[in-house]
Amino acid sequence: MYGPGIKCMLNVQYRMHAQIAAFPSKVMYRSKLISHSSVASHLLRDLPNTSVESEEDEKEILGTPIVFFDTAGCEYFERIEGDGDEGSRCNENEASVVKGWVDQLVGAGVLPSQIAIITPYQAQVSLLTTLLRPIYGLDLEIGTVDGMQGREKDAVVISLVRSNEKREVGFLKDKRRLNVAMIVRNAISVLLAIIYRSTWQPISQKLDGLARSQR
Repeated sequence: MYGPGIKCMLNVQYRMHAQIAAFPSKVMYRSKLISHSSVASHLLRDLPNTSVESEEDEKEILGTPIVFFDTAGCEYFERIEGDGDEGSRCNENEASVVKGWVDQLVGAGVLPSQIAIITPYQAQVSLLTTLLRPIYGLDLEIGTVDGMQGREKDAVVISLVRSNEKREVGFLKDKRRLNVAMIVRNAISVLLAIIYRSTWQPISQKLDGLARSQR
């Protein structure tokens, strides 16, 4: 009754900036995903409530759709919560980086309710909640990759957690996990908190290259 002849790919996305959409387009949709003009170039500086004093801050905080925070060489390593290698992972130093970026976003006028923090590990969710909830309350949403699916946010901070001398990323090597994390409706700014860049080199290089190709 149903066959391949009725299949149709919906190739126009209305969710995010074109540079952010470049990753899922390349990795999951064979570069066929097109960004609608209503979202393709939309930035945080276009929000009515945002402003900063300096041109440098305007570009870094409000005018860049994808930001990498690289602390290679700082030994900001993950740790395991629980017994053995199967426990959930967290990264205190990376959590501090995330807090600092959220502070800058809010200082520039982005509302806590416009921000989402996404991380693959429940232990990191707990750590970030302890760190940020007393300051920003329940308006700032913090959750796992799966738990935050379907959210609508303007600024997304992705805390990847994994940072170790063995360069192991565990189940995060599945490109679909990062794809889900980045596909947040209305996302116009994403910080990938990549601690120990060599661990994430294949992903960061791909994102860098895709971002440059969209300029």
